[in-house]
Amino acid sequence: ALNLTLDSAYQGVTASGLTAYRDPTLFAIDNGDAVNKLTVTRSGNVGIGTTNPANLLTLHGAGMLQLQANTSVMTCDGTNAGGIYYNGGTYKHYGCNSTDWLALY
Repeated sequence: ALNLTLDSAYQGVTASGLTAYRDPTLFAIDNGDAVNKLTVTRSGNVGIGTTNPANLLTLHGAGMLQLQANTSVMTCDGTNAGGIYYNGGTYKHYGCNSTDWLALY
């Protein structure tokens, strides 16, 4: 196995910050406590708060997901079906059903 570890540059911190593995994980990042905070697998799945992301993006842990609002809205079509955006003017989230943006509440 090939493991590459970059140790922390902070004085007094002995745990690694970035580890790249040959298998099964591409790389993992921790915050100095040796517990993975972000993991990227060989298949391209990204996990935040998990070492075994089952989906393209898997989030585990308490907290809030915040997406920056954009001034332009993507086209609602078959390619973007399932997409969600937040409208700061109406204070609502909208979802794309493949033809129209519908308010989610």
